[in-house]
Amino acid sequence: MGLTRTLEVFKEVGYTEEEMNIDRQTFADGEIASHALFVLPITYRLVGDQFVVQVSTEEVDTKGYYLQNLSVLPYFGAAGTNEDGYMFVPDGSGSLIRLNNGKLDAAPYNEELYGIDLTRENKFKPLNGDPARLPVFGMKKNDQAYLAIIEDGDGIGRVEADISGRANSYNSVYSSYAINISEPLTLSGNWTTQTVSKFQAESYHGNLTIRYGFLNGEQASYVGMASLYRSYLADKYKLAKLESKAQSPFFVELIGGVPKQKFFLGIPYTSYEPLTTFEQAQEILKELKGGGLGSIKLRYTGWFNGGIHHSIPTSISVDGELGGKKALNKLITYSNNNGVELYPDASFTNVLRETWGFSPRKQASRTITNSIASIYPYDLAGYFKQTWLDPAYVLSPLKLEGIVDDFYSDFKKLDLSALSLNDMGNTLNSDYNPKHMVTREGAKQIVQEQLAKLGANTKLMVSGGNSYAIPYADSVINAPVSSSGYNITDQSVPFYEIALHGYVDYAGTALNLGDDQDIRSNMLKAMETGSNLNFKWFYAKSSSVKETEFDYLYSAQYKNWINEATAAYNEVDAVLGKVRTQTIKDHEMLEKGVYRTTYEDGTTVVVNYNDYAINVEGDTVEPLGYLIGGERK
Repeated sequence: MGLTRTLEVFKEVGYTEEEMNIDRQTFADGEIASHALFVLPITYRLVGDQFVVQVSTEEVDTKGYYLQNLSVLPYFGAAGTNEDGYMFVPDGSGSLIRLNNGKLDAAPYNEELYGIDLTRENKFKPLNGDPARLPVFGMKKNDQAYLAIIEDGDGIGRVEADISGRANSYNSVYSSYAINISEPLTLSGNWTTQTVSKFQAESYHGNLTIRYGFLNGEQASYVGMASLYRSYLADKYKLAKLESKAQSPFFVELIGGVPKQKFFLGIPYTSYEPLTTFEQAQEILKELKGGGLGSIKLRYTGWFNGGIHHSIPTSISVDGELGGKKALNKLITYSNNNGVELYPDASFTNVLRETWGFSPRKQASRTITNSIASIYPYDLAGYFKQTWLDPAYVLSPLKLEGIVDDFYSDFKKLDLSALSLNDMGNTLNSDYNPKHMVTREGAKQIVQEQLAKLGANTKLMVSGGNSYAIPYADSVINAPVSSSGYNITDQSVPFYEIALHGYVDYAGTALNLGDDQDIRSNMLKAMETGSNLNFKWFYAKSSSVKETEFDYLYSAQYKNWINEATAAYNEVDAVLGKVRTQTIKDHEMLEKGVYRTTYEDGTTVVVNYNDYAINVEGDTVEPLGYLIGGERK
């Protein structure tokens, strides 16, 4: 309306298009003013039976404009209103969006890969669901499908999907990329304030590469897509299948020491609270072994440099309150002699507290507004940052190599063969320092280099399991075993598990700390997805974490869980121990709440989440029960 009225006024006063062009030339330094125009070279290639598209942003001429976001082939393979099928998105373990599902009151799917960049300024906790751990998406139409794998640019990428009827008559799923990010900057002076957009110091200069693989017939499904991605990872990174063992692994995290505020003559001070000493850890392991657990993967957190919020790991000082180095060596010896895989845990990309040896001004990442990237806890009720508390910091990716080298020079003296990485496979952060900016894509490449270095001589366990970390890990903890359940989605699928089973041992979040602590339902989920059981414990009394920032661990006292955990493990292991090295061949929903997983050797596992019995091909599956079938080759 405004533009139409303006043109009418120009016409009324006699201002012609010729005069307008003269003014354009006068005020544009001899060039005719125009809309923003960007020239981006795009390459299309057929590689075997796959289609590869590459967009280069290396030499983009912005001509005074900011190229903020770039969507690549947003309507490639789009489905019309008369087609059947679904879109696959990498939400958590994976989600399906049925074509033309009519959910126009739900927001479109639009999620950043690898979760939230902690250098972004979020005053309130973003209410995102489970992070997208894999840089993939797909489309199934009738008996044809494709899977798209983002090879370059996934660090700055997002996956977007929407159904027909909102903007047009197509169902589309595609990737987009944050070429230039901005943050609001408030300027004040002379009793006035104004907010402007401040952009990152330098745009992303690199390639965006997407590989499309095509599937037909029975392979045109989310299972076929996951199988294609598994083959892609195995070929690219030369992944080997897991070695056969008598039992499936039992994942358990034991918490060493935590900080706790105490008082002396009314004066507060921070003390060290030991929750599980090295000797107590050995006692717990003996109890587990006595219950028949022959394969234990022990993640030990809070064991050095001041406990669970340890100082920057440029060196290793084993915490004396837990027994010191001598007691740690006894635990290592016990583990080696009894088939326990010990993974001491360390944080690298997040500096958990400010101590001597770390300078936030020099070593921390910067936000776009050039402030130090600090990590504050969020209020559980209001979701706002608790900025009055002491923060953690985001380490600049450029400092990561030096920290890792210093740490490993001490670590290799401890006679340990495995290491747990708290954050390198879980979060991915930029550094917007204008003097040496590092995008998320650049940070991803730096992290991969350090993972390769650490993994060359040490077994690695990673938390979260972002795709760039998987090739270097033998175990993944806190892996996604379900989706976020966004309104626009229709079904959660174990795409993540189908892609990895048989190559990597994985487990979801700690059962005793989850929203659903029901042993039975979690056992069924493990059997459906091929996941291992995982628990998080400490030895001390539950009251030890009272009135601390770790009070959410109130249910982690091991004696409350060890008997149930042992019984659950023995039941699950009887099923999963036999198929641990097998790939998942098929997965299907037979009816609501009933799923069947088929393994490479023909073994089938049917789980029934319903509170009533169901019949599957003549066999009864009890309420909250399971049925094993198939013939092993």
